[in-house]
Amino acid sequence: MSLIQPPEIFSIHGTLQTTISLEYGTVNIGNSNMELQSRLFNGGFPGPTLRIKPGDTLKINFENNL
Repeated sequence: MSLIQPPEIFSIHGTLQTTISLEYGTVNIGNSNMELQSRLFNGGFPGPTLRIKPGDTLKINFENNL
């Protein structure tokens, strides 16, 4: 079974500003037909990888849709 590569969000000009939403949804497990009810970040699982550099500013708007 191969691992899923999460989306990446990068800082731009010293700031990473993004919105992350949390919601319930269905996820397919690997290459099988199995589905799992889970919490999803921005509609996916796993959630995005946040890429910042030392000294960057991180601004996250968190939407709890549970």
